Amino acid sequence: MMRVLGQRGSGRLGVIVWLALMGAAVFTGIRAIPVRVAVYEFHDFVDEQVRFAAAHSRIDAKKLTRRIVEKAHELGLPLDKKQVEVKIRKNEVQARVRHQVTVDLEVWKWTWKFDETFSHLRF
Repeated sequence: MMRVLGQRGSGRLGVIVWLALMGAAVFTGIRAIPVRVAVYEFHDFVDEQVRFAAAHSRIDAKKLTRRIVEKAHELGLPLDKKQVEVKIRKNEVQARVRHQVTVDLEVWKWTWKFDETFSHLRF
């Protein structure tokens, strides 16, 4: 059997690089996916609360803001009431939420910025 120079052991480096990339992807996923799920759950909650406030006239802006901030803290998201702007008009309820979430990946910090507006018509 004849060997060509440079072939012996050349597959090992590729496997090591592939395993390092897979490890980095798994680590990033473990850190980032729960944060992303919490943000999606939070946005669904805000949309649901705005829809509820549009259907019920008993909800005022302060109460809606408090509910939104409490849910964010429950989910571990950094949110201050100054970052929530609620407008309740005669024909519409609108909530604007501006926040950012930082995921620490040990090597660098990844910051997601969100500026979402949720709006529903009143009946």
